[in-house]
Amino acid sequence: NSTLQSRIIFSLHNGPVRIEYDLTDPFPPMKTFALDVPAVDASRYGRIEFSIRGKEDGVPGVVRVVVKNRLNEEASYYVQGVGLDWQEFSISLDEFKQITDWSNLTDISFVLESWNVDDKKGLVLIDNLCFSS
Repeated sequence: NSTLQSRIIFSLHNGPVRIEYDLTDPFPPMKTFALDVPAVDASRYGRIEFSIRGKEDGVPGVVRVVVKNRLNEEASYYVQGVGLDWQEFSISLDEFKQITDWSNLTDISFVLESWNVDDKKGLVLIDNLCFSS
């Protein structure tokens, strides 16, 4: 059936990830949550996908997604509009322009920056993190 498009998905985490953050003084101006990437050639995929939402405790609005590899290359992409409702993001790997080798990723991080969040204190949930074609 041509209406069922086959997609290759490589899941990076089972179950939702909870990130509590407090970026008010005197706490650090940044909160990072990094997930190790298992040995996988991500160049076989075209996108990084995940679902994200804030909780009633506070929502970030903006989250920076950071990808790193074994060559110490690092690239970022900002997702916006992170509020109380689940949102699905599907980011093309091409958006991470500084990454030249997708076969040796080390981690994917979610970064909350005090200068760039709506609420300086809150809770974020991230789910369904995967590479997809």
